Amino acid sequence: MRAPPPEEDPKDVHVVAQARTVTVLRGMDAMHKRDVLHFLHSASLIDTSGKVVSLSHAPLSRVDLSEGYLPAADLSNAVLREANLNLADLSNANLSNANLQGVGLSDEQIAAAESLEGATMPIGQKYEDWLGTPEGQEWFNTYKKGRQ
Repeated sequence: MRAPPPEEDPKDVHVVAQARTVTVLRGMDAMHKRDVLHFLHSASLIDTSGKVVSLSHAPLSRVDLSEGYLPAADLSNAVLREANLNLADLSNANLSNANLQGVGLSDEQIAAAESLEGATMPIGQKYEDWLGTPEGQEWFNTYKKGRQ
């Protein structure tokens, strides 16, 4: 009689899934990256309700993500440089330390994100430095203060 296989630690599954996803994304063009993200979203693998795959550190430059596959996604440290996030739902997305240079973000998208701490904003400034600019202050007073 064989012993039952050891139970997998859910944390190990998450780590392996993230590593494999990031590795696969690195070898794909922008169009195919979008297909992978669409699948992950449709399977509830990247939102908080059933998150298995973190997109942290994901290479997503120039990817068209305009159809909103990102609510509650972990995009911390992701490279989203020049990605198309037009009308993407970023509600509760973690964008801390993400590279958002060249991305057209609306004020509403910025306000909807869970975290932008340390992120590089579209014009190349860190989020915290951007908040110190007149534009950042105006945004903060209009959007962020209302959510607190």
